[in-house]
Amino acid sequence: FGPSPVGGPAGASCGSCDGPADGASSVPMAHALARCRLSMLAVLLATSQGVAFPSQGIALRRTLSLSFCAQEEWIDVTPLVREALPALPCAVAHLEACGEGHIGVTLLDPRLLTLGSIASIAPGASSQHRLALALERGELLLPTDVRIIALRAGDVSDGSMCELSLEIELAEQLALSPGALPAHSQRARAVIHGCLAEAALPPAAIAALEAAGELGGASPAQSVYEAFIRADPPPLAKLQKHRGRAGATPRGTRRAEGEGADRDAADFAPAVEAHLRVEAGEALMAGARRAAHHIIHLLKAESVASADWFRNTDANHQGEGASQGGAAATGGGPADSQRVAVTLVLDNVRSAYNVGSIFRTADTACLAEVITCGFTPHPPHPKLAKTGFNAISAVPTRHFGSTLAALSALRAEGVVHVAAMETTGRSESYVAVDYPRSGVALVLGNEEVGVDMAVLEQCDRIVEIPTLGTKNSLNVASAASVVVFEVLRKWGALER
Repeated sequence: FGPSPVGGPAGASCGSCDGPADGASSVPMAHALARCRLSMLAVLLATSQGVAFPSQGIALRRTLSLSFCAQEEWIDVTPLVREALPALPCAVAHLEACGEGHIGVTLLDPRLLTLGSIASIAPGASSQHRLALALERGELLLPTDVRIIALRAGDVSDGSMCELSLEIELAEQLALSPGALPAHSQRARAVIHGCLAEAALPPAAIAALEAAGELGGASPAQSVYEAFIRADPPPLAKLQKHRGRAGATPRGTRRAEGEGADRDAADFAPAVEAHLRVEAGEALMAGARRAAHHIIHLLKAESVASADWFRNTDANHQGEGASQGGAAATGGGPADSQRVAVTLVLDNVRSAYNVGSIFRTADTACLAEVITCGFTPHPPHPKLAKTGFNAISAVPTRHFGSTLAALSALRAEGVVHVAAMETTGRSESYVAVDYPRSGVALVLGNEEVGVDMAVLEQCDRIVEIPTLGTKNSLNVASAASVVVFEVLRKWGALER
């Protein structure tokens, strides 16, 4: 990041280096520089995402003094800057080197300076004289292990005093308006606006979310929006819980070699909080994306509900609980006389989600029955509702211990034509078969091994869906839909 007069945190331009010092490998150097770039990006996203600070904000100014000792090329001025910060809720601090060409300021992990010279690690940093830093609750928001570094220029003599100007800009509405949104809500609002815009929601729709009015009169989408921007995010509570735990090491970080004896818990506390703040920012972004998706879904539902030509509701909506009480349910859909004479027989189908989808297909086609066999999940299995929606209660169903027993029962009841759906050398294309209108049973097999060989021997024919790609067959639930609606098309059932 280059210098930024009013934007988010700025730092050293970590470009290509002239080469490692003391014969060190260039690979660790590249890894360290890449880590620095990612860390800077994390703090930019986490701390300054969309927080607007008006030009008429309140400005507080401080002057910081420092001097370089002999042979000292850089100074960590982070403690000096922290001491000068007032306890403000949310602000931007502009740090600037006073005078012409004296010192440079940058954001950098000091451990990178052990890998090479300043010119190779942070080229151009000595000529960078201004930084913009984010503040929250009177504290700097910095990436883990990154510090504010003052770099010595060639004309700075040993012991000479240098000055840094620190100007703090506070958003006026946060300081003077007690009814305004708190700092974290301002950020949440900006982030979710970005997510909604990224999802192509029109600006007018985003503006309409702001006009929620009283909570009782708000639409579901507006309620989700308001709840997101006004709620205290859990990561902030986590951050408060960790205050005072100065000795805790942030996840994914470690102290540099040799620092353990010299760096006490109090010195390490800022790194802990900086890490937690970055985590909080990342969690805020993830939560905003989820909330934006939810809001857009609710807005689409509102749009569909207001369109009188759009039909996406069930004709006979019933709760799932109607058929969950036993293995032999009669169904809550149309009367038997209205049903199509097609029965689906599931031969040890493993996935409950596939079975639920097959139940939905059976309901949309108004089929006579779905028979589950062997270890096929069947009502009242709880996972069937996920893909079956309300179809489980609308389709007659029963369960048999074996598929052969189910076929014997069907033949005894008058179903004389049984077709297995399987890919074999004896299979016929499903579109080339005339299915008898008196009734047909379609047998669907296991997702991995297909229809059992013994069951195939008891079927009148075997049909398959020709495939043109590398896969031999469709998913069992998809295949059921294709063949069922081909049977209905041949019978003219789709024309009514």
